[in-house]
Amino acid sequence: MYEFSSKTKVAQKFKLSELFKMMHADKDMKHEANSIELVQMTNAISQATTGLEPNEEVNEIYIIEIDLKTESVPYNFIKALDKTIRFQVLFKIVCADKVKWFTGPKQISDDKLGQSRYFETEWAAYSIKELPLINSLAELYKQILMQIVDLQFRQNEKIKEWEQRYAEIERLKKDFEKTEKLMNAEAQPKKKFAYNEKLREIYEKIKELKE
Repeated sequence: MYEFSSKTKVAQKFKLSELFKMMHADKDMKHEANSIELVQMTNAISQATTGLEPNEEVNEIYIIEIDLKTESVPYNFIKALDKTIRFQVLFKIVCADKVKWFTGPKQISDDKLGQSRYFETEWAAYSIKELPLINSLAELYKQILMQIVDLQFRQNEKIKEWEQRYAEIERLKKDFEKTEKLMNAEAQPKKKFAYNEKLREIYEKIKELKE
């Protein structure tokens, strides 16, 4: 991930007992969290710490590190914690010498907090990249998302629009796989040809959505 300015760095550690109370954690969530060694906020990225302009999509970004004893990720705990924070959050999940990045874009308004899905990387060795030239917090969060998901943002595309495009690509990929299985199992040449045409159409739609 990126190297963020020293002005954004914080060292705020959280006690699991206090987080459990705040999240109204049940027994299952507490059991799932047994693998957690440490929860701390490492960066608070805002206009004050970066000079980048906020907007209705992204007004601040928190980076929260969760150190684990094993690679078994406590997803329910992380999602519950994320829902208590009215900012975009990037989770840095650490186990030994590996790291996994995890985030779920939020749609934030005065009376509502919307969220559709989460994105994550595979476990990998920790590496740092130079931050690209950007002029807003939304652009920074988009860059973060593109480090996690192999799908570029279109010009002036909103985060929610990008998510919807990604979801449609995923739906079409599943449709492609299903159609391909039907085609391979089909014995009649005419039907086989029809399946092949459908595959070509799906492929073109996916290609168009990725551009």
